[in-house]
Amino acid sequence: MRKTVLVVALSVLLPLAALAQTNSTAEPPQVSAETPIKSELDKIFSSLQSQLKDVDKLAAHLKATANRKAEDTQQQINGAADTLSALTDRLQPTGDLTSQLTALRNAAALHRKRIQEMPKEAIEEADRTTLMKAWDKAIVEADKTAASMGDMRDRLTHVLKKLRMRQAAAGEYLLAGQYQAAVASLRAWVGELEATVNSLHQAIDPAKPST
Repeated sequence: MRKTVLVVALSVLLPLAALAQTNSTAEPPQVSAETPIKSELDKIFSSLQSQLKDVDKLAAHLKATANRKAEDTQQQINGAADTLSALTDRLQPTGDLTSQLTALRNAAALHRKRIQEMPKEAIEEADRTTLMKAWDKAIVEADKTAASMGDMRDRLTHVLKKLRMRQAAAGEYLLAGQYQAAVASLRAWVGELEATVNSLHQAIDPAKPST
């Protein structure tokens, strides 16, 4: 009987070796900061920050070229709209990043439930408590990431909507031969884009999941 219990305990605990560290002291073991889910959350955050850098580059390019040729204004606006639209699509509730994040949170919740329901003879209570706290933290970090992603999506969607309005105005300006007014409209929007990007850096960069 004791041998059977030992085999069961080992079969349950061995897959968790990558998630927890134990020591010979009386203190509860510390869970490794580099759990698989944490690594995946970091990847999602890196993707968000990479997209933000793409918007940085877009703003810098438009700022540098807005005055080059007035007749190119419509083309620049169209290109900016396409770029922003592609970025915001990835952040939509049905987008790939959101799907990845939802899957990670669900996995963390399932792992927490599995640890909670392990029989007493299969795991020490100190280990159970530490592991459940680790999965609780993973769930909290996933929720924080989701909030940051939603904030980024809303702000970029707002600035894209403004660009669509500038897009319509630029076409009318060019039709009326008001080239400088079209350029001024684009430059004003670039200022709005820069302000949005700066606010996103303040919101996204410090919010990266803690190690």
